[in-house]
Amino acid sequence: MARPQRAQVLSLAHELCDLPLQFLRAIPILPNVTVAAVTGMIRGLPTEVPLGRQQGLARECVLNCDNLFTIPKAALGRYRGELDPESVARLRTALMIALDLEA
Repeated sequence: MARPQRAQVLSLAHELCDLPLQFLRAIPILPNVTVAAVTGMIRGLPTEVPLGRQQGLARECVLNCDNLFTIPKAALGRYRGELDPESVARLRTALMIALDLEA
């Protein structure tokens, strides 16, 4: 697999599911990456980033920044879409809120 880019939405490469994930961060020499799950459960929270067809996904959904995961790079699957600059800015804000970081 090519090196994932930060704004990409990729699948979790697992035989039981095809869960879309937002790739957040990877240090090239480390074997793991940090991701956030994409979900159809839209609650309107400030820690959610709205996504949909504009980002290449099949339906309206959100990126949930309340639940971040570290997974092996090898678990990243197929390309699903990509965040536009506005969504990346919303992601930055949602992460700041979710992690209780000051601007």
